Amino acid sequence: MTSTTATSIARTSLGGCELVRDLMERGVTVRVLNMGTVEDTPMGRMMLTVMFAMAEFDRDMIVQRLAEGMEVARANNPDFRIGRKPVEYDEQQFRDLTKMVDSGEITAKEAWETLGVGKTTWYKLRKAA
Repeated sequence: MTSTTATSIARTSLGGCELVRDLMERGVTVRVLNMGTVEDTPMGRMMLTVMFAMAEFDRDMIVQRLAEGMEVARANNPDFRIGRKPVEYDEQQFRDLTKMVDSGEITAKEAWETLGVGKTTWYKLRKAA
């Protein structure tokens, strides 16, 4: 397992070790990339524990660096926001297009293309209206 793989199958080193031990008890052969088969021996269990611990540490460091980076960004830019910018559209044009779709004059696809938004955004706007 690489750090990424170890992180994706368990949230913590303890959880990963428990998962692998459960698999071994069921007779599943555990193979780790670049390492081979993990034996159900003290040395094999120790290697898994170390690998899961390193994966958990790596993930924790990533989370910490992201938090620090966002803190710096907020300090330098009070308007800092995470995520996509809100979609801008003409509300009157949206209402007109909605009426046209409801009356069957145009399709929903034609409406969202005219408004300049995507399909999902169109239906979210329709639901909110």
